[in-house]
Amino acid sequence: MEAQTQAVLENALEKQRKLYEERLRQYVTQTQSAQQGSNIPMSMRIEVVGNNVNASGGSNTLYPNLNDERVGVASTSAVINNNTPPHIVQRPRYTPIASTSTGNSSFEFVNNETTRVIPSAPPAPSNEPTKPNRQQPKKNKERNEFSCPTCGNRFGLTIFQCGSGHSSCSDCKAKGGLCGTLNCGKTITDMRNRTLEALIADINLTANTSQSSNGAKKSEKTIPDRYHKVNCPNQQDGCRLRIRSTELENHLQECPFNEMACPLTELFGRCFWRGKINQLDSHFADVHPEHQQAAVDKELIVQSTENDYRIVHLVLIGNFHFLFHIKIDTSEQMLYMSTQLLGTGSSAAKWNYEIHIYNKKQPRRKYQYLDVCLSNGTSIDEIFRTNKCAVLPLAYVTTFENNGAITYKFYIKKRIDE
Repeated sequence: MEAQTQAVLENALEKQRKLYEERLRQYVTQTQSAQQGSNIPMSMRIEVVGNNVNASGGSNTLYPNLNDERVGVASTSAVINNNTPPHIVQRPRYTPIASTSTGNSSFEFVNNETTRVIPSAPPAPSNEPTKPNRQQPKKNKERNEFSCPTCGNRFGLTIFQCGSGHSSCSDCKAKGGLCGTLNCGKTITDMRNRTLEALIADINLTANTSQSSNGAKKSEKTIPDRYHKVNCPNQQDGCRLRIRSTELENHLQECPFNEMACPLTELFGRCFWRGKINQLDSHFADVHPEHQQAAVDKELIVQSTENDYRIVHLVLIGNFHFLFHIKIDTSEQMLYMSTQLLGTGSSAAKWNYEIHIYNKKQPRRKYQYLDVCLSNGTSIDEIFRTNKCAVLPLAYVTTFENNGAITYKFYIKKRIDE
C-alpha cells in the first residue's frame, strides 16, 4: 500500500515538473524575442535543477525526503542566455528594479532564498511540568459529608434529618429552617441521624487520642471493633460515658442528655416544651410547680381513692433526675407506684426506691415496698401494665385511710454494693 502511494506521488510530481518545463520554454522564447527587439536589459537569476545525475546538487533542508538522484538543487545561479531551458523548482518571482535614465523599468526574476517563508516548527516543550489546577472553590471545598448542607457549617454531635433523610445541624433545626439539600427543601424533623452522630464522635475521639500533649503522634493500638469505645455524641451536653461502638445505638435511645420532650406530655398531653435535661428543673418550676412538691422522706397524702388519680413528681438528687409516679385506676381497683431515673438502664439499676404506706393511728401497721429503679426509656404505662412496680388492691389500700386520705413516703437510695 505504501509503495503504491509513493508511485502515485511520483507520477503527480513528474507531471507537474513537465508542465513547468513547457511553460518556461514558452516564456523564455517570448522573453528572448522581446529582448532582441527592444533596448530593455533583461536578466534572470533562476535556481535550476540539473538535467542529469552528475549535476552538482545541494541538499534540500526543507523537504529532505525528496532528495533523491533525479532531483538535485544547483548551488549556483544561471543567467538564461540560450535556448536550453533549465528545470526550475518553482515559479519565478518578479522584483521591480529602480528606473533608468531612459524611464524604462527593468525586472529581475529571482527565486530568493532569503524571502522564502520557512515553515516554523512547534515551540520546544518547556522543562517545567504543567500542574493541573486542582484548587477547588472554598465553598465547595468546605462542604463535604461532615458539613451541614443547609448552613455549610461543620456538624456538631446533634444531627437531625428531614423527611427525605438528609441531615442538618441542630442550629438549623432550632431555627425551623428547611433542608438545604439541592431540590429538597423539606422541613427538618426531630428524627436524629444516630449513625452519623456516632461516626463524628468516633472521629473526634480518634483525633484527640492520636495526638499527645506535645503534638506527637502516639502509637496506634489495634483494638477489635467490638471492644472499641467511643464518646457519646451528647458529650458536649454533659454525658461522660464511653460506650462500645456496638452498644452506642442502644445507649443513644436512652441517653438522658438527648433533647427531650416534657415528661408530662406523654401522660397529660398539655405541654409542648422540648429541651435538655439540665433545663428540666427550671421548666417544672416555671410551668408545672405542682409536680415539684414531693421530696425524699417527705410525708405526702393522696386525698381520696374513690376517683381516678394520677400524679408525677420530679425529684432531684444531686445531678440525677427522678420521676415518682402514682396512679389510681378505679376501673381496675388498683393502686400503682413506681420510680424512674431519667437516664440509662445501667444507671437506673444502681438505684433502689422504697415506698411506705401507713396510718399514724396504727403505728404497728405499715406497707413497705422495695424495688430497683427503672429507666425512663421504658414507658411508665408499660411498667404499670406488666406490674413491675408496687401494685396494691384499693380494698387493701383503704385499710390505711385516715379521714379518707392515704399517707405515704418514698425513699430513693444508691445501692451500697455499687
